[in-house]
Amino acid sequence: MKISKQKTKAVILGWLLIVLIAGSHPVLAESEFEYQPAVLLKDYPWEYPRERQLLWQAGMVEMDIMVDTEGSVFDPVVIRSTHPGFEKAALRAVSRFIYEPARYAGNPVNSNSSVRMLFVFGNGKTRPVNEFGIDYRVAKKLLEGEKDQQKRVRKILDRMADRRGLESHSLAYLYMLESMYAERYLDVDSQIDAIKNLLLFEGNSDEKRRFITSEMHKSLTMNIIKLLITTGRYSEAIAEYRKLKSNYSDAAAHFEPIIQEIDNMVDEGTAFKRSLNFGKRDYVLTRLLTGKFYLTDVQGHIDKIKFRCDRYYTAVDFQPTARYQIPENWGDCKILLVGEKSTTADLVQL
Repeated sequence: MKISKQKTKAVILGWLLIVLIAGSHPVLAESEFEYQPAVLLKDYPWEYPRERQLLWQAGMVEMDIMVDTEGSVFDPVVIRSTHPGFEKAALRAVSRFIYEPARYAGNPVNSNSSVRMLFVFGNGKTRPVNEFGIDYRVAKKLLEGEKDQQKRVRKILDRMADRRGLESHSLAYLYMLESMYAERYLDVDSQIDAIKNLLLFEGNSDEKRRFITSEMHKSLTMNIIKLLITTGRYSEAIAEYRKLKSNYSDAAAHFEPIIQEIDNMVDEGTAFKRSLNFGKRDYVLTRLLTGKFYLTDVQGHIDKIKFRCDRYYTAVDFQPTARYQIPENWGDCKILLVGEKSTTADLVQL
């Protein structure tokens, strides 16, 4: 796999240094750069959405959260979910979680983390009606066939998603089909989203009925990394590579030359450009590859940029002509762009 190198060196003009607020962090000796992430101390039962309850449907919501210096959650946002009907309940519940705050150089700091919340109705032993299994077999056969059956498959998948009595294991089967559908008919970004949706269910079935095996998890993660690199989403690729390396070092070795090449490009000051799309939400969250960036070709409206870092948090009003530089001692950062639905923009990192 090759990376397209665009050797356009950035001309750094008028950088907006976020060190206006970073002054509270002193310059530390190398030995003092010790970071302990936030640790969950207490969660609370979450309310099951009435609409989903009537359908006896399980669900999953993945959220990005900030934890303050007192251990309270603030500014939670949904990354992905199996159904929008679960999202408000998940956001309300996670806002009550209590953490041991993260510490940096011995001091509590605002920190970034993520949470997956599983909704299981009753005793979790509900089973979908027989029609679900029939739909699954028909859709799988159509997706594996040579004939173009996109409209028919889409109709079946939508019908499966509305079935009464869907438990988490059945939802995993549905998302496997969605992944196959995306691979055959949709763009690369949609394929990445479909695989990530499928991975929501990793480890959420009992051992006897586990859907995502270790080998399957390894294969899916490797596929995500390849797709992320293909689309220039290098910061996400590196994050997934680190996960792969911690669990499957042999598989991660395959990507080491590519990851090293990305690191070299960062050191050389190569400009990295990728498109962002708010879609149906009024925000978009993305992980940064470097500490310097700006936004260009904004179509729509961006109101604020929120910096969600391992060791810091702040928000600023978006300025179309501004260029941003993040202090190194904030750690790895994501940015949350807040504005209007369907807004698009190009993110240029330097």
